Amino acid sequence: GQGFDFLPLRGERDEQAEAGFSIPFRNWAFEWDAYQTHARNFFDHDVLGNSNIFFPLTIQRARIRGWESTLRSPLLLRHLQAHMAFSNQQAQARGALLLLPSVLAFPEVGVTTLHRTATADAYLIDMQAAFARGDTARLRSRFAWLDSLRKNSRPGDLGVSSVYLESWLLLASKDTAAAIRRMDPFLEALPTIGLHVVEEAAETVMLVRLMALRADLANGRGEHAIARRWGQTVAALWTNADDALQPMVQRMRRFATGNEMD
Repeated sequence: GQGFDFLPLRGERDEQAEAGFSIPFRNWAFEWDAYQTHARNFFDHDVLGNSNIFFPLTIQRARIRGWESTLRSPLLLRHLQAHMAFSNQQAQARGALLLLPSVLAFPEVGVTTLHRTATADAYLIDMQAAFARGDTARLRSRFAWLDSLRKNSRPGDLGVSSVYLESWLLLASKDTAAAIRRMDPFLEALPTIGLHVVEEAAETVMLVRLMALRADLANGRGEHAIARRWGQTVAALWTNADDALQPMVQRMRRFATGNEMD
């Protein structure tokens, strides 16, 4: 009854490749090897706040690369042996952990370290990085690429986060018409979207933010019926929202009651 539950952790699967060599020289031995591990459902843990409570987590994918070298001496003074070892290891999982938060938070916090090293593989962070550096050509080409990929898709097949973040980028780029063409078909197709919208917290939040964004846009354009419709929905869904969200909720309530803002 406290809002907690137990969830199973997926089993970790690792694939490791390793290569090395050994060079003996006058009873000395030098060894060097390199390795690379690809892990699925990489197991890790994190601390809960400043407490001594840890909780386990699994990372979908991780890559660990490293090398080791050792130098061993022969027996010195019949009893001693020197042994020196050097090791270097790099794990590429942090980016995977921070990718989604960085993408979702961009409209509020702007550019992060991941945006500065964005690759085309993560299309949203690449588009956000292009917007931040004023690369409108790149942004337009990515939107054209998205539209070509989705030409046979139904509006309800899209992810809520994608629709919201893409619409935000279009509005920030002063392309209001294109933003409306993205938002309206999706919002009208709400009965057809998947259960992920209630199962994934980020999708749930982004759905309400999308409605609020549409209400704000409609109010600014004098489309008071649309502003009233989505403002009423947001006000109902987020009645008991956190204090930081209450200014938005109050604004939506004004839309809902017909007290539109200039």
